[in-house]
Amino acid sequence: MAEEMRAITVIQIKTIKTLQGKAKIDDALYREMLHRLYQKRSCKELSFCEAESLIRHLRSTVRLLERKACPARITRSQQSTIMRLWRKVTFLPPEEQDAGLRAFLARQCGVEMLRWVPRSDGPSIICALKAMQKQQKEECKCNITQKSP
Repeated sequence: MAEEMRAITVIQIKTIKTLQGKAKIDDALYREMLHRLYQKRSCKELSFCEAESLIRHLRSTVRLLERKACPARITRSQQSTIMRLWRKVTFLPPEEQDAGLRAFLARQCGVEMLRWVPRSDGPSIICALKAMQKQQKEECKCNITQKSP
């Protein structure tokens, strides 16, 4: 009961205003939301518990917006397939393979980290690595047949 009567804190007010900005909620919509959810005109009128509830709501809104703004990433399965294929096709020494993969990814899709590769680019990277692997196998066959008298 005492928790419900406790007033909103300065930190909660700052958090609410920051989240409002991150969620790109204009003032009119924000005040309408406050009135609809809590029958208040300003966040300063909220109790401590109401403020915590509003903060949770705004954080979930911000997370949702961030997920929509960020393109879907490749799956862990695609990541491991790319790593496995890269290890097979690279001629780099083990200590340079990660840097080589980052350079390859930068050329292919504009990002250097495997976990940042957009989902739409995953299949094309895997296809390119498989083509490189196939080309290496064909070159090996050619080298073997040329050496045999």
